Amino acid sequence: NVSAEDKGTGKSEKITITNDKGRLTEEDIERMIREAEERLRSGLGNRASKHAVEVEARRFVRAWDVDTFEPHLPRMNAGRDFARGEALFTSLQCGACHQVGDVGVAYGPDLTGVGSRFSPRDLLIASIDPARDLSDQYAGVLVRTGNDELLLGLPIARTDSSLAIAPDPRGGILKVEVPIEEIVSEQPASPMPAGLLDTASMDEVLDLLAYLRSAGNPEDPAFQRPP
Repeated sequence: NVSAEDKGTGKSEKITITNDKGRLTEEDIERMIREAEERLRSGLGNRASKHAVEVEARRFVRAWDVDTFEPHLPRMNAGRDFARGEALFTSLQCGACHQVGDVGVAYGPDLTGVGSRFSPRDLLIASIDPARDLSDQYAGVLVRTGNDELLLGLPIARTDSSLAIAPDPRGGILKVEVPIEEIVSEQPASPMPAGLLDTASMDEVLDLLAYLRSAGNPEDPAFQRPP
């Protein structure tokens, strides 16, 4: 995570950089950290830019997959830790793209009612393997341009001359317009990065799934301890 905190107000924001299976070089990571620091400074305003930016990287735990995790799903229903699930939702910046109750923004699917609409397995697949079952409503597009630039986001408008996409909102850019003549290829893709949960332990992931299934309700039975 790259995090910026305003020491005067205590307000902080984070951007998570995940090195999925070691595909990023050290130079890539350093460049991404520098860019993230600048975005966070801008996002917190002038006061934040006067204070130090703290850099904290989440450690890789393991590359989770659905088949490995599925046998443990029944543990999601009892003995879970609400605070830890909520903390993971925050530290992974899930709220930058999803809404749970009155937390977050609905750039992607609103997750408030997922507990009643989807099974625990469906929720697991959407979290660990987001490209597996792409919804037509929220499917993103991966665009390659003539100068070999890759752009990923939700398509929001197309004309004869350009394609407008909404990129990852954590970058602070609401819309990017790509001239049609510059587009070499397009393919469906999930805006949610792969491997996002690979920096979390199994218990952390179970707590997050319980948090999502409960719509962020700390009184849900999954978080209650036996008397």
